[in-house]
Amino acid sequence: MSVAPASIALGRTEPMAICPAIALAGVSKRFGRQQVLRDVSCSFAPRELVLLVGANGAGKSTLLRMCVGLLRPDSGTITTNIPSRAIGYVGHEPMLYAHLSVRENLELFAGLRGVSSREAAPGIAAALDCWGLVPHASKEISELSRGLQMRAALARTLHANPSMLFLDEPTSALDESTVGALGAALQAIVHADRVGTVVMATHDIERVRSWATRVILFADGQIMEDSATLVRAEVSQSEACAIVITQYQKRNR
Repeated sequence: MSVAPASIALGRTEPMAICPAIALAGVSKRFGRQQVLRDVSCSFAPRELVLLVGANGAGKSTLLRMCVGLLRPDSGTITTNIPSRAIGYVGHEPMLYAHLSVRENLELFAGLRGVSSREAAPGIAAALDCWGLVPHASKEISELSRGLQMRAALARTLHANPSMLFLDEPTSALDESTVGALGAALQAIVHADRVGTVVMATHDIERVRSWATRVILFADGQIMEDSATLVRAEVSQSEACAIVITQYQKRNR
């Protein structure tokens, strides 16, 4: 599913060697008395697979929802350099129609993208097969387990071939085999000829750490550490990611 950003302005940020897919500058967000994000500035570039780590309530989910336009920042700016139709999102909830079947959901969302049933059929068949959903294709979403609902949400979103993908705890209800399939799918986005970007919030660090090209640690609505900063200080990419993951684990013992 491609999600149209609500408060994201098309345009470019200041010149860079690699133009970011999305850039945030001074972004803050409050819900009532709770300050959820505090003056966050960062950008996500092509060929990055970014893990956002931090305790519950650190601001990760809010950041993702603002990047895809489901929330508006109270202050600051979010700039995107790719079409909104190329942005995909999988959140905590599957965002599927509960009383439609898995296949009907995939057909519906393909139609919303302007793809006819005939054109969509081969891709839908492949998506159902990839995510182990063939035996469940005719079942209503409401009949499925949490894990199968998440597989259906992934099938729906990845069938659209997004070039930028935001995921919020996608592995929490998935078995090992499906996690492996997800890792392969995300690597395909990042390394595709069209060059994609993946940003994923996760607590499931041991199962997904090997996927990361970058790790960002959030706490109290702020970025506490970013492996990209360490890389600029001439630390290797893998070592920089490991350092940030270790800091996260120490904070959340």
